[in-house]
Amino acid sequence: MVATSPWEPSVWTPPAPVHWFALAGLGLLGAAGHFTLIKAFENASLATVAPLSFSIPIRATLFGDPPDRRTVLGALAIAGGGLYIPRRERARRGRDANPPPV
Repeated sequence: MVATSPWEPSVWTPPAPVHWFALAGLGLLGAAGHFTLIKAFENASLATVAPLSFSIPIRATLFGDPPDRRTVLGALAIAGGGLYIPRRERARRGRDANPPPV
């Protein structure tokens, strides 16, 4: 993009008025999405909110861009870890609450 920047003014055309409204709407939706994500991280634990990002490959598939095999395997490994760690931590807290007598 930096290499082609000097030629951009000669080929760029301004958006039509209807496109400005679409761009503004996309900006507002993006800002609202980021705001709700920030609020989710403020009100819930990371272990609760983070797995929602694993739905990205599913949404990409719905819009005609399916992930390749390596992406699916990686997502499954990460999701599996995300499901395993909270379970392990709950079990560890249960053990630590009742330490063996010394």
